[in-house]
Amino acid sequence: MTELTPAEVRALAAAAGLRLDGADLTEVMHRLNAFIEVLGGLAGLDLTSAEPAPASPPDLPGGPDDADLVHRSAVELAGLIRARTISSLEAR
Repeated sequence: MTELTPAEVRALAAAAGLRLDGADLTEVMHRLNAFIEVLGGLAGLDLTSAEPAPASPPDLPGGPDDADLVHRSAVELAGLIRARTISSLEAR
């Protein structure tokens, strides 16, 4: 797979509402390309006999409403964390 270019990383950052330039852009580009390279090794795995994992963990810690957290968007979770309704540890 070809590596991400500075322009592509800058565009990805802009789409996420981030501005990257200079050393930050170089560092993020390096880390993303390293991550993509490592993930490339997964393509060779034989998963024909692998069983699918559940979409949400069966035993979430805390109260009965925790199962609902896995279906919340990042924006909703951030709002709950800011309001101190949940902690960042519960939002994992």
